[in-house]
Amino acid sequence: MPVLDSSPHPAMPEINITGNGAHKLLASLDPTKATCPHGIPYRLLREVAGELAPAVTLLFVKSLDTGLVQMSGNTPWSSLSSRRETGTKPPITAHLSHLHLM
Repeated sequence: MPVLDSSPHPAMPEINITGNGAHKLLASLDPTKATCPHGIPYRLLREVAGELAPAVTLLFVKSLDTGLVQMSGNTPWSSLSSRRETGTKPPITAHLSHLHLM
């Protein structure tokens, strides 16, 4: 019988989420796309990247620190799990989807 406390997989490196990283991802959204899954135009998200980045950073850092992800069904982040199942991800969350592993 295998030993349960050892894993054949390498340890996951530390995850750092920064305001600059969130800003870079928001600012790189394709403004020619119509809207995100919740109807927010990518053009708007890109234009307000500087204002949104600190809040997005705090949300994801808190989620990472606590291991909790709020998925109420009516928040912009609630599409993360359902979009992950289909294999398509919103651009900003594509780089942060590893948070679902916790």
